[in-house]
Amino acid sequence: MHYAESSHRHRGILNPENFEKHVDLRCYKPSPDLAPFIEHCFVARWDLRNQADYIGEDVLTQPAINLFFVEGTAFFNGITPGKRTFRASGKGTYAGVKFKPGGFHPFWPQVLTTAAESSIPATKLFPQADSAFCIALLAHENNQHVVAELESLLRSKQAKPDAKIALIGEIIKTIESDPFECTVVALAAKFHMSERNLQRLFQEYVGIGIKWSIVRARLLAAVGQAHGSTKPNWTSVAADLGYSSQSHLVNDFKRIIGVSPSVYLKSDRVARLPRTRTSFSGTF
Repeated sequence: MHYAESSHRHRGILNPENFEKHVDLRCYKPSPDLAPFIEHCFVARWDLRNQADYIGEDVLTQPAINLFFVEGTAFFNGITPGKRTFRASGKGTYAGVKFKPGGFHPFWPQVLTTAAESSIPATKLFPQADSAFCIALLAHENNQHVVAELESLLRSKQAKPDAKIALIGEIIKTIESDPFECTVVALAAKFHMSERNLQRLFQEYVGIGIKWSIVRARLLAAVGQAHGSTKPNWTSVAADLGYSSQSHLVNDFKRIIGVSPSVYLKSDRVARLPRTRTSFSGTF
């Protein structure tokens, strides 16, 4: 079987253009039987042995669980409310699966807030995903073979489709299409459910509150606007994103990104200047 590439590969990476210069990330559409649960499988490869620049990119995690295979180990990453930093050095590969928001629940039928901000060993769900499996998986030079192995692993659990996953997908799509106008009240009305049930749905199936999903979408839009300007007008950016004041945008930015918008933008631009190589290791 041939797996088609997906174009949605960099959502959440705060500076995708810089990321693409250093890492070859390929995402592949799932087979029809797994499409209800996963957004894509991914394979990332890099060779930085002869480069004197980089390494590291900030990532604002999506409201979904990821399964990673890295350096002989495999784990599920719970959702982190703040940013993560991608780091790489030398030559390497990682691979994995990005579940749809709520799509991990049929594989792990627990309230997913218990998995927030944590890494779960993949062997708890897939005993066969041991060190030998991981090493053999990442040794494949053909991405198609890697994806086939990942899908075979997922099929071993025989997960059952759940209509709530599609509902959550529609809610997330609504948020991302217009984060400026989205509120919990408006979403509850649009999808004919109470605010309490909407919150409960996200806590149980996604692992994080719906308010965070709205704030995340707004901050990604803010970062996108900032990158497009040499001197952003943060008051205008805040107004465009539906904030009542610049201070509310700054507070959300500090809480999730870790610094103010102006400090982040300055540090990001400095990070893109040529510099001597620094060695890091790790993943999203």
